[in-house]
Amino acid sequence: MDKTDPWRRLAILYAGLFIASVPAGMARPALAFHLRYDLGATMVATASLTSSFMAGRALSSIASGFIGELAPNRKRLIIGLGVASIGLFLLLVLPSLGRAETVVAFTSIWGMLGGITWPTLQVAVAEMGKARSGLALSIYYATASLGISLGNWLFGHLSVSYTEMLELAGAILILSSPIIALAVEPVGGPAGKRRLKRALTRVRDPVILWVIIAAFAIGILNGVLREYFYIYSHEVFGLTKASLGDVLTTAGVFSVLLSLTVGPLSDKYGIPRLLLVVLAITGIGGLLVGDPLGSVLILSIGYVLAAGGARSSLPLTRNAGIAGRTGGAMVVGASNMASSLGMLSGPPIAGFVYQHSPGYAGVPFIAASLFVFAVMAAYIVIVVTRSRRRTGLYIHGVKVVTSG
Repeated sequence: MDKTDPWRRLAILYAGLFIASVPAGMARPALAFHLRYDLGATMVATASLTSSFMAGRALSSIASGFIGELAPNRKRLIIGLGVASIGLFLLLVLPSLGRAETVVAFTSIWGMLGGITWPTLQVAVAEMGKARSGLALSIYYATASLGISLGNWLFGHLSVSYTEMLELAGAILILSSPIIALAVEPVGGPAGKRRLKRALTRVRDPVILWVIIAAFAIGILNGVLREYFYIYSHEVFGLTKASLGDVLTTAGVFSVLLSLTVGPLSDKYGIPRLLLVVLAITGIGGLLVGDPLGSVLILSIGYVLAAGGARSSLPLTRNAGIAGRTGGAMVVGASNMASSLGMLSGPPIAGFVYQHSPGYAGVPFIAASLFVFAVMAAYIVIVVTRSRRRTGLYIHGVKVVTSG
């Protein structure tokens, strides 16, 4: 292989990823509306779709980290089967379920399949990008955001039933699976228990731990920006299905621009510095979404900032795992697990607040945003502590920020 070959593979992979991301933008809001309006689910149950999905994803994400360290040369098989399995699940299983409780429970299977598949793909992309892993991952998430944005737009404007939209999403995923799998570099690093032991040690690095906690904090806010926001914006602010689709699409486009900016800059200036900027954007957006006196315009601007910032944080929190070479799969798995746990915990609480105190429906967004700001403050403590020792902040030999 010549030096440009990995990027040729990546170009094909990005094309397949774009196709695979469109169904996500269609299926998530379609499932929420199907549950709420076709099956008559409560707001707690509808919001709990996110929690069920993320419960499955949290468990399988950390499992993907172990698999990635013990069997790094099996990425192509894991990814190909994973994408196809998600497609079959959306095509055949979810539309056939007739009870809201069953749909919520089975959504965890969707999350479990995604937790094995997507972190494995993220590791493969970063490894293929090598020294430019930040750029490779930023393009990965930008591509995914574009696909999700198109799917959001299709959700808002296609005149099909919600179950038909789920079936269409599943069919598209099945078609995209061989494109993605065949584009993945088939060669992995050495496997074995020694590699896994080094990976587990690396997760305890203070800066890595902070990045993982940041992923958890963003996950909490991101969780209430999913199904809970869809219904909140529709029932509290009167957003139509088409208007909601337009807002979601705009947020996706903003996240693309932000991802393509922060990813390459993180290769130059360090992951934590750029992550702080993204945390600030996300937190400010969440406050605007939760403003009880806000207008539809403020709500929309807040969502664009919060959702766009949350998505653009992903190449940073994931690339922290790859930047230090050792234990990349484990750190990426832990980061995915943390964000999934965050997304799991917020929605049921938000749904309970909405159902019993609808006048405080915006409070979950505000509370989650304040936690994001607290995580930013925690990084300042780490910097002060390290600067007293007059050292740079490193992740196993790779500089992520200097203490000045």
